[in-house]
Amino acid sequence: MPGLEILLDTPSICIAHDHCNQWLYVDWKGEQNESSIWVGRQQLVEWLRRTKCQKMLNDNSNLEGPWQEASQWLDEAFFQTLADAGLHYLAWVYSPIISAGVSLMMPFPASASR
Repeated sequence: MPGLEILLDTPSICIAHDHCNQWLYVDWKGEQNESSIWVGRQQLVEWLRRTKCQKMLNDNSNLEGPWQEASQWLDEAFFQTLADAGLHYLAWVYSPIISAGVSLMMPFPASASR
């Protein structure tokens, strides 16, 4: 995306920053496993703190395969961690692969939709 500064780019995640609009773009890529999700989660929180962004676009359109491990970290405590890191607004792009999208929709806590 034009206007974004790449902060981190690995085979499993890309985190970019839009300085003008103060938001993070998080692109999860390829097949994920527990380790890649855990590392990505830690990097995401770190970059939220460093950039002081309050908005994030979480993009799963480049995921491949099911992502059941996500349910282990997509819990209320993680959303609270994101809020504690300064996040106020979250937009989510689901994977076009039905199994990956379904894996992600199942664990959302009720408080996340408020």
